Amino acid sequence: MSKYIPKVGDLIRDKEYKEDMGVIVETNTRSYTNHYRIVSPRSLSDNWFSLDYVKDECEVVCESR
Repeated sequence: MSKYIPKVGDLIRDKEYKEDMGVIVETNTRSYTNHYRIVSPRSLSDNWFSLDYVKDECEVVCESR
């Protein structure tokens, strides 16, 4: 597990399913299960993901500046 904490604007992808990518567009620090709102370029939809999933099961492809 990386010590880097993903933030808004980062492009991330699932470590196991490399074709599943998304951009973090919002964070909800008050929720553990709905912590990161991510937009997928494949489906053009947004979904909320847990803090653990994004930190442990995903990797940052491109960091936001």
